[in-house]
Amino acid sequence: MADPIANTVTSTPGAALTTLYTVPAARRANVRYLQVTNIAGAGKTFRLAISPNGAAIDDSHYLAYDMAVAANDNVAWSGILLGPADVVRCYGSDANVQFHLSYYEDDA
Repeated sequence: MADPIANTVTSTPGAALTTLYTVPAARRANVRYLQVTNIAGAGKTFRLAISPNGAAIDDSHYLAYDMAVAANDNVAWSGILLGPADVVRCYGSDANVQFHLSYYEDDA
């Protein structure tokens, strides 16, 4: 049995769909918060997807697709449960869009 862990990962992917976090095999994760922050003085857009069990990206995986986030503002989710090998992917309209994921991970 592996020890439970709590961690936070961040990414500033710019205009490229990027893996933010992948749940390890035989583990599960409870997302405490997933926050998208726009640090620019103008509005931006972002994409956020969760692909089950390591699947390649598909339109059905998106929680948000080109969703607007106002200047100097953020959007947040919490309480997302992820299974083994689930992949969280992110994309920002530019490098002013930051992604922060805080999770608690334990054995599945």
